[in-house]
Amino acid sequence: MAETKLQQTASNDETEIRELIERWAKAVREENREAIRADHDSGILMFDVPPPFLSRGLDEYMATWETFFSSKRNQSRSRFTM
Repeated sequence: MAETKLQQTASNDETEIRELIERWAKAVREENREAIRADHDSGILMFDVPPPFLSRGLDEYMATWETFFSSKRNQSRSRFTM
């Protein structure tokens, strides 16, 4: 019985994580900055591949999206998926 409850909890966690990622990916596709920001902690610390490489806090993190969206507009319209 305990294993079944554990499996159910893991399944619920997986569902919640998938829903969170899908909400975020949809927000990115729609360039919806408010929705991109919605599930992030204000103290986020993000390391990234393109410069600036490190973002401290939600405002710096959100500033990286301006670079992403401006470079995306200069490329062919690609679909962002997870």
